[in-house]
Amino acid sequence: MKERTLRFSGLEWYELVQNKKILIVGAGGIGSWCTLFLSRILEKTPIYVMDYDIVEEHNIGGQFFDSFNVGSLKVAALQRQITGHYGGMVSVVNDRFTKNTGLTDVNFIISAVDNMRTRKVIFDKIVEKLNTTGKLTHLIDGRLLAESYQIFSVYNSNDFEQYKATLFNDEEAPTMACSTKATTHCGAAIAADITGILLNMVTNDHYKDNRREVPFMISKYFDLMMYDTKIPEIFQTERV
Repeated sequence: MKERTLRFSGLEWYELVQNKKILIVGAGGIGSWCTLFLSRILEKTPIYVMDYDIVEEHNIGGQFFDSFNVGSLKVAALQRQITGHYGGMVSVVNDRFTKNTGLTDVNFIISAVDNMRTRKVIFDKIVEKLNTTGKLTHLIDGRLLAESYQIFSVYNSNDFEQYKATLFNDEEAPTMACSTKATTHCGAAIAADITGILLNMVTNDHYKDNRREVPFMISKYFDLMMYDTKIPEIFQTERV
């Protein structure tokens, strides 16, 4: 056990999460912070991060990068920052998530992407894996704005239809001004909640009960300083 994890190594999820394979798709405003937070917890297994983008100057205001990273691949910059300064382990893939991406031994996927097309591909791959192998990869999907965010948790197959109702076409998404898209505190906040949800899933899986809360949806609004777990009518199915 490393000294840096000693203060929380007695928590019930600590040993349980060490042997889980976690794939973060996207290394931007959500994924970069998720990588940081999870790297502080995992000491026996790497975090896997997939992205194909390059760090640009405007990314620094809302993502876990600095000016020295500009021009670098996001996954490479993230790997350098985590392994060099924070002692965590990061395994990276400089590529897009596609229908050919393998999920054989992945236990959790964090969808930290900025488009619905990729979200649909990720979800289809999870369904395909369950149908062919009988094994479910848990999905945590983060959706981020400058002062609010949503998190959707696909914890079991009963959540499939409900989650499908949240997937719309990219053309239907409202157009946001470039100056109202990303803040560091909101990105870090959603990553903290995603990390907590993942640890709750790990704990419940081990004990085969629901001792920890895994809400299907969380919304956070910074202007109101309010959390909301009520599913909007537009996303509801007959099951709700």
